Amino acid sequence: MSKSVSCAATSAARASLTTRCSVTLQSGALKLVDSHHVRISRIGEVKTYESTRKLYRHLERGTGRVVSATFSEVNAKFFISFTLEVTRSIPATRSPERVIGIDVGLTALYTGATAVGEHALNVANPRHFVTAEKKLPTPNALPLDVKGRAPVRPPPSAGRRPTPASSRFTPTCAMLART
Repeated sequence: MSKSVSCAATSAARASLTTRCSVTLQSGALKLVDSHHVRISRIGEVKTYESTRKLYRHLERGTGRVVSATFSEVNAKFFISFTLEVTRSIPATRSPERVIGIDVGLTALYTGATAVGEHALNVANPRHFVTAEKKLPTPNALPLDVKGRAPVRPPPSAGRRPTPASSRFTPTCAMLART
């Protein structure tokens, strides 16, 4: 059983003391009893707060091995972290039964055809731009005020500077000039 112990104390901004201690144990010093208990040599069984079900299943099947575990204490709270070695099998890919070619287009989102050239599928294009364009105001529609009235610009009186146009008035005039 090999272990390494480290402790550190740091001072936080509020002058409270934060302590961190950790112990690292190799695989021979610990064993998972079930999905909620870890047996540590010289200490005994320790219940875990979170389930270690996936780790326990890997150990039962023989597809995983615990390399080491680190026990740490931060402000009187204890944590355990496992270092694992997991063997995973990648399922074999099967050859496709049917091959089609797909073309991405404008009128149809995508079109498919088989290797011989017969039409296999056609998916219509969702016309987001067309529906959004219908929601846009027509150039002849002037922006309305809060009460639904068209804005009226009073004539500038003598001796005063004319008030600047509103932020909506200038772009509306530019939009009407383009049409």
